[in-house]
Amino acid sequence: CSRVDLSEWLKGTSAEVYRWPNVRHSFCLEATLHPGDVAYVPAGYWCHQTSLSASISCVHPFERSALEQRMQPQPWTHAQWGRLSEPIFNSDGQCRSLLLPSVDRPLLEKLLGGGVWPAAFVLGNELQTAPWRPVLRDARILELGAGLLGYPGLVAALCGSSRTSVTLTDKHPDLVRELARNVRSNGLGAQCRAAVYSWGEPAASAELLLDDGEGAGEAPRPFDVILAADCLYSDGTTGFFLDALEQLSDASTTILVSAEERWSLRECLEIAADRGWHFRK
Repeated sequence: CSRVDLSEWLKGTSAEVYRWPNVRHSFCLEATLHPGDVAYVPAGYWCHQTSLSASISCVHPFERSALEQRMQPQPWTHAQWGRLSEPIFNSDGQCRSLLLPSVDRPLLEKLLGGGVWPAAFVLGNELQTAPWRPVLRDARILELGAGLLGYPGLVAALCGSSRTSVTLTDKHPDLVRELARNVRSNGLGAQCRAAVYSWGEPAASAELLLDDGEGAGEAPRPFDVILAADCLYSDGTTGFFLDALEQLSDASTTILVSAEERWSLRECLEIAADRGWHFRK
């Protein structure tokens, strides 16, 4: 059962919308059942039903298979590394999941990027929707602050095309080593690479543009798409984040940023606005 009161949420009841903001990112399938019809709801999916007339419904739960139990969406905690992500439909229409690799607990506890923040899954889910797939196709993509998983970047590689290339970055070498291992574990080495990058350092930005897989003699050019999940979290780092965006993008670059609603977000957005950056929902 879900704790979301969907009827009230759809009415726009402020308390429900505020409490469950990510419902807006849900992908819904709607159907009308007639007498004698049966609806099968796979494990891990939520069903909301409304009776259109007086009726009697019977619900029969089936035992889940081991694969369904592994693929059921769960809140990610440190103990759940080594499991599968939610199913993702790639550019060929095939369904697959990403493997979350096992890592050393001390590494997780030491660095912010050692965990998976909810904003990463929100951005990854958004990339799977129809409007963004043409943007990702054949694109040169950069993820800033990818941590050791780089979930949005890996989803972008799957949802783009075989010619889509993704550079996953973080400033911590330990995380980047794990990130590279994660890329190999998911069989995406041909499309993705991991690189150490500190936001806003001009020399590092120039090196990143030169070393993103362009052919010999090619002039460096900005990335087509830049992804960032939960990188707007502190007023002390926002300026460096904006420096990175300015050095690695141009007017043709699509920049997608997801951020958790926390006390510091408003301050970060104000700093961005003072620099001329305005993020649209």
